[in-house]
Amino acid sequence: MKKYTKVRPLSSEIQRFLKESVPENFYFLALLRKNWEQIIGKALAMHSQPFSIRSRVLVINVDDPIWLQELNLHKDEIKGEILQFFNNKKYETLFDSIHFRVGETSHIEEREKKFSKNIDPKILKKIEETVKNVTDTELKEALRHYFIESCSKVITKEEL
Repeated sequence: MKKYTKVRPLSSEIQRFLKESVPENFYFLALLRKNWEQIIGKALAMHSQPFSIRSRVLVINVDDPIWLQELNLHKDEIKGEILQFFNNKKYETLFDSIHFRVGETSHIEEREKKFSKNIDPKILKKIEETVKNVTDTELKEALRHYFIESCSKVITKEEL
């Protein structure tokens, strides 16, 4: 006799699929950007922004060489604050060290507005439809950011 499993809502399966499909380091980076001010404080967050994770190095952009030097002095402390904030062992394996560099520090909302201007409104609508049933707020924001940034990179490459 065939054994049947419990039927689960489609929305939870879609959410699980999306969470498993987005690279873990990108999901972590989106969460880190979203919570950056809470993690390191308003003063430091105004002058810095997590940028990427490459070869297990968390790259953080800083808007001024003086702030870069100041943040470098507190590198280990900042890493500890990040890991303590997330309190999740799986994120400890995503980066071993932090590298600060002078670069763009605009916040997610500003970047999304800038990127969104170059994306067809139909695509933006499709992105919103895609993420609307995701109940996990952090995952929803990470996916929205991922899709918008991905679309803008495709458009930027095509425009070259």
